[in-house]
Amino acid sequence: MQNLMPKTRWIRLSRRSSRQTKCSEMTDRPETALIFGVTGQDGAYLACRLLQKGMTVIGTCRDVERSDLWRLRRLGVLEQIDLRSCPFEGTSSVSELLSSEAPDYVFNLAGVTSLAEANADPELCRFANGELVGVMLESAFDANPSARFFQASSSQIFGAAHSSPQTILSDRAPGNVYAEAKCGADEFVSEARKHGSFAVSGILYNHESPLRTEAFISRKIVAGLSGLAKGQGDALLLGNLDAVRDWSFAGDIVEGIHRSLICDVPRDYILASGIARTVRDWADEAASCLEMELIWEGRGLEQRASCGQTGRPLIAISPDFYQGETGVDMVGDIEATMRQLDWTPQTSFTSLVKLMVEAETSSGHG
Repeated sequence: MQNLMPKTRWIRLSRRSSRQTKCSEMTDRPETALIFGVTGQDGAYLACRLLQKGMTVIGTCRDVERSDLWRLRRLGVLEQIDLRSCPFEGTSSVSELLSSEAPDYVFNLAGVTSLAEANADPELCRFANGELVGVMLESAFDANPSARFFQASSSQIFGAAHSSPQTILSDRAPGNVYAEAKCGADEFVSEARKHGSFAVSGILYNHESPLRTEAFISRKIVAGLSGLAKGQGDALLLGNLDAVRDWSFAGDIVEGIHRSLICDVPRDYILASGIARTVRDWADEAASCLEMELIWEGRGLEQRASCGQTGRPLIAISPDFYQGETGVDMVGDIEATMRQLDWTPQTSFTSLVKLMVEAETSSGHG
């Protein structure tokens, strides 16, 4: 892969003695965690977990006055978080925050989070998802040499993978600017480890929860079928029903993220369920939770599903969403992660879909 990231100057630990003395004098305070991107799905679940562990949690979003805080409010943790505005279009707000707070744990879950946003502004994506991570690492360890840093990577770094399931050793083959930037960030993390810092990249596969929006296929299906079960709306338009995903519950993934920073050795991890499911599987499971039976007909773009009880059209295929076969299945091999972190995903596929359907049909969603 072409190196699109500028080199970051690393300060060796032996040159940080003055700041290290300051941090060592603060042993009586609760441990502090800084979560970049706390208002997203993962940030909200992580904040909840860390607060339960007794940590002080500082969280960032682009703009406190304008950001949507519904996830934090829904989990009941909004008032317990020290929320800060921290736009990622520049480096000063990031470096100043890390320098002033010197957190014990840093979790970077921020940046450009969708391929559509990345394609709309590729330069911002390269900076926010790549170069800025180097700034975070240098600033975090300069402020507190004993800090521990987690970087949220993505299964997209494997691109059109040559084998399945993927492991930490699988070839990186990024196929878009988002994945390229994530690869660059992972290189910064690796470089930090070489200089003795506790830095981890977690390669995250699809993970869902009731905190997702309808921009994600999981919630789109659940919301669409829930409405149809009430007699509302037209047939749900989807893409390739045979597309494979490795779906997990976001809460399980967040547990793995936390465990990766409280273990003894810093390394990179695959965080996934390790089980392949198709989009059709998700739709069938959601329909079952709603006590509907999907009757499938046709192939490819002609596929459709109707209600087994009424014959009403429920799902159709849109050419706008349809993508053909993408090669081998994107599934994470979590055997090493389970062993190294003493971690096992607790939420089954059926339980995950049921959780989201129940949230969708309750009066309190969103």
